[in-house]
Amino acid sequence: MVGYLFSFMKYSGNTVVISCPYCEQPAHYSGIASSNSFGGKAWTDGYCFYPMSNNCSSYTRCFACKDVYGIRDAKRIGMMSITDFVDDSLDIPNEIWSKSKPIAEPSDEDMYNSLNKGLLNNEKEARIIAWWKSNDKFRFTSDSSNIDELLNEEERIQNMNILMNLLTKDNSYQSLMYAEILRQRSNFETSLSILNDISPTSDSEKIVKKMLIDLCASKKALLTQI
Repeated sequence: MVGYLFSFMKYSGNTVVISCPYCEQPAHYSGIASSNSFGGKAWTDGYCFYPMSNNCSSYTRCFACKDVYGIRDAKRIGMMSITDFVDDSLDIPNEIWSKSKPIAEPSDEDMYNSLNKGLLNNEKEARIIAWWKSNDKFRFTSDSSNIDELLNEEERIQNMNILMNLLTKDNSYQSLMYAEILRQRSNFETSLSILNDISPTSDSEKIVKKMLIDLCASKKALLTQI
């Protein structure tokens, strides 16, 4: 559940132009030729953040039609190389490049909307991303003025319930996610029961399992940094 740490330098890769599969609006992103996970952070929901890496999800929100699509599912229009920008940029017509904007990270609400429309092919992956996005409201802020309202947002709870039915119970990583969702819902006893049956397959999963057991025993439901 905690990502392995690698020590590589981060630098920009090629700029790739893609098109929205729904409205063909072009968008672009810069790849990462290599990265550095020094200073990485991880949370109990399985999300990891690495300051010297590309932390974008595999989804983007089209700024034209507003729907979310998988970057890997989008048609690649062209690429501009970092080694010879001028020549390779000719692969992308000027009229397309002039309309292109950087890819935009979707919010949890964006993910819910596109999931409800049935637009995202890999529902399990998309719902995990949506769950992580909903947890970002507690991950990167210390404001607790409306925390109960945020924790119990109807669409957030609905997404968590559906995700639980999609997770594979014989997969230790996904079982830890299942237990974490139950803990975030304050179902501590059920979460503990699930955790006790999990056989971790790595040292990082052992750490997460122990932390979740301790949090359940303390009846703490909030997302926690590992």
